Amino acid sequence: MTKKSFWNDKRTGLLSGILLPFIVLGFFYESTKASLSFFEYIAFLDRFGILTSVIAVSALVNLAAFFIFYKKQYDESVRGIIFATILIAIGVLMLKL
Repeated sequence: MTKKSFWNDKRTGLLSGILLPFIVLGFFYESTKASLSFFEYIAFLDRFGILTSVIAVSALVNLAAFFIFYKKQYDESVRGIIFATILIAIGVLMLKL
């Protein structure tokens, strides 16, 4: 029996699927050069009704991670990324309601 790779693990996929969109959201925040704190920036996006759109665009980075793991045949990590993306989609739907 072979040892399971760190990269081919559901937890790795789930962790990367959750962290990567937040990293991209941080890049959005830094690119605006706003004088607001991060949480004020999130409230600002929510006030103008674009928070869910920004989160959805941030989650697109999961598509790249999905294809990278898929190409390397890390099926367990792919499952984790899909699960994380579903969780993010549920969160966006809850924010829209």
